[in-house]
Amino acid sequence: MKHTSGPWKVFIDKDEHIFISDGTKYLAQLFYTGHPENIKEDANLIASAPDLLKALKLLADFLLEPKKRPNYGQTIASMRRTAREAIAQAEGK
Repeated sequence: MKHTSGPWKVFIDKDEHIFISDGTKYLAQLFYTGHPENIKEDANLIASAPDLLKALKLLADFLLEPKKRPNYGQTIASMRRTAREAIAQAEGK
């Protein structure tokens, strides 16, 4: 699967239009017909997709491919840090 590499960020222009950007171009613009009070939170969740995917891949490799865990303690610490960073981005922190 090929996608635009991260990190992705939420960008809000002067007219309050909300975009997802990789820093060089806009990847998406959000239009909302449901609950507009959630649009910024939803944008953060969308923008965190590459980091969430990275965290899940680390976890899957760790669980499914034991040969990829040469140093258990460092691997766990790295997965924890990556997951917490992705969650923080998804939550807009």
